[in-house]
Amino acid sequence: PIAGNVFGSWLALSLVVFNCQYDEGFSSLRMEHYKNWLKFKIDSNGDLEMFAIGLKRVPKHWKKDPQWVGHRKEGAVTAPSWSLKTPSKWVPWRKSKKFLPEVIDHLKIKAESS
Repeated sequence: PIAGNVFGSWLALSLVVFNCQYDEGFSSLRMEHYKNWLKFKIDSNGDLEMFAIGLKRVPKHWKKDPQWVGHRKEGAVTAPSWSLKTPSKWVPWRKSKKFLPEVIDHLKIKAESS
C-alpha cells in the first residue's frame, strides 16, 4: 500500500507541478471513458496495417441486442464472431454518436520484397 501511494503521489505531482508524464498519469486515474485499443491486420500483399481505435465515452447502461443470434450450438460449425453482423449480445441502452468508435490513427508497414 505504501509503494502505491508513493507512486500515485509522484504521478499526481508530475502532472500538476511539472506538466510531464501525461500518459502514465492519465492511465492511472482509472477513468471509465476514453478507452483505446489497437487492431492489426495483414493484408493480401503481406503489409501490416495498424489502426488505433478509440471511444470517447463508454455506455453505462446496456440492453440485450434483439438482432443477436444467440449462443453457438456445440459441434456446429459457425462463422467467427468478427464476421457476424451483430457479434455482441449487448448494445448500449441509448444510441448516441458519442458511443461510436473512431479511428484515431492508421499506420501501414510495407512488406519486404524478396
